[in-house]
Amino acid sequence: MQEMLIVGRGGEGVVLASQLLADAFARAGHWVQSFPEFKAERRGAPISAFLRWDASSPIHRRYKVRDCDVLAVVSPSPPSAEVLRSVRPGGLVIVNREERLPVSGPFDVVRVPASRIARDRGVLSVEGRPMGNVAVLGACVRHLLPDGLGFLEQAIAARLGAAADVNVAAAQEGFARCRTQRARAGDVPLEPGSGATAPPRPTPTYPVSTTDSLGVH
Repeated sequence: MQEMLIVGRGGEGVVLASQLLADAFARAGHWVQSFPEFKAERRGAPISAFLRWDASSPIHRRYKVRDCDVLAVVSPSPPSAEVLRSVRPGGLVIVNREERLPVSGPFDVVRVPASRIARDRGVLSVEGRPMGNVAVLGACVRHLLPDGLGFLEQAIAARLGAAADVNVAAAQEGFARCRTQRARAGDVPLEPGSGATAPPRPTPTYPVSTTDSLGVH
């Protein structure tokens, strides 16, 4: 099972992105789970969405993703060190950026100019701001489901109706234009205690079942 954290701000389509990507994974034959976490319910407030997928078995976990295999950042602003620390060693970080992210850690970084793609394609919010969420999904699919661009296109068409064509074009361009960046000497490393050096989580005091409430009781 793989776990993914999608972060952004209210009004940027974070929840929609998680639903579309879950739909694409389901169409590809995976078991999936997707749900959001809302804080202050207003535009501009931090929003998180969680996605799990498994190619072989149902998913019984019902809690939010704490440590992830993949982090996708919908906002054009860089992710905080705290958010980056949630990525497991060997994981993947996908960011909405034209310039490289000057951070190094035990993960790969992929950047995609999602906001520019959205602006050029006319994928805009009601206020006229570029919505980079679907272009970010194109980059996600390229690295997580390489043969699944068609499934993402089907998910977009099924969900977005009249707005599907421009969003499909944005997803295709995000798929084509994402780039994996190389580490450089000037990159800022995550501070000690993050990533591979994070302390292990304590063993629960009581046994916990992820199958049913009777087991928990």
